[in-house]
Amino acid sequence: WDVAKDVELRTILAHDGQAYDVVFGPEGDLLYSSGEDGIAAAWDASTGDRINEFRGHVRSVRSIAVSPDGLTFATASDDKTFAIYDAVNTRRLYHIDYRNDFEYDTSRFVTIGFSGNGRLVAAADVAGNIFVLDCDSGEHSVLACAPDGVADLGFLLNDKWLATADRGGTIQLHKLP
Repeated sequence: WDVAKDVELRTILAHDGQAYDVVFGPEGDLLYSSGEDGIAAAWDASTGDRINEFRGHVRSVRSIAVSPDGLTFATASDDKTFAIYDAVNTRRLYHIDYRNDFEYDTSRFVTIGFSGNGRLVAAADVAGNIFVLDCDSGEHSVLACAPDGVADLGFLLNDKWLATADRGGTIQLHKLP
């Protein structure tokens, strides 16, 4: 949208069904989207052309995040999995599956984000479980449980704290290991 001219610049028909999330890469030349069709995609922001398509989830992809260096991105899905992809060669680096680990059959991931240095990824579900992946070691763990479910999350700049907002109106700070 060109705000000064009040003109739409581009419309991208990105997904079959609803598009759930969209983010720019750090350089601003790429867009990443996720949708109801279970697909994440990379787009040329200037032309609207699809550059890559990333499959690997069996249900809707609710959230997408790009690492600060733009070399990787993460997806969080209704299928109770999250994944980390190499944005350059489209290879999936990690696929973290929590489908059998928790009793929350109706739970789904709703948000995902990278830490400021790109080393950590956190994903949260509607049941309030918060999952953290160390991209260097591949180790992942459950950080905490927010009783009213997590709506969004964000890392503080020093990567030692994670903030979560829940559906009950509370913001919590979680110390990272």
